[in-house]
Amino acid sequence: MTTERLARVTKLYRGSHSPDGHMCLMEAVAYVAGEDWTDSPECTSPVLAAYGRVLNDEMNDDERQRLIPYITRLIGTRASLEVDLRRAFVLADAAVRVLVPMALRGATESAVWGKALEAFSSAIDIREEAKLLEGP
Repeated sequence: MTTERLARVTKLYRGSHSPDGHMCLMEAVAYVAGEDWTDSPECTSPVLAAYGRVLNDEMNDDERQRLIPYITRLIGTRASLEVDLRRAFVLADAAVRVLVPMALRGATESAVWGKALEAFSSAIDIREEAKLLEGP
């Protein structure tokens, strides 16, 4: 990861792009991580990448900029299937129990996205558990 590359990411755009200076969240992750241009970077959990692409493409232009701090947090999140299943559960649970009811009650778009970002943050924080010392 380079701080110079991160400093060049000043705005995120909807959709996928060619390497022309415009980039979505996941293209920015790949760019900052030094990977080839893609919206599915190797350094990122596929579950988190899929959720990030949806957030990026569904948020309006102003709300989308709230994703910029997540660029560096997503680097290095690729993990085991067990970890990604736990992440998927956290995100699905938040969608069913929090986001849909908020939207149905007419919550503001900003409030719904705020809760979506809280779930995203919780899922990012799920990492491989440290292995306990095993006996002989």
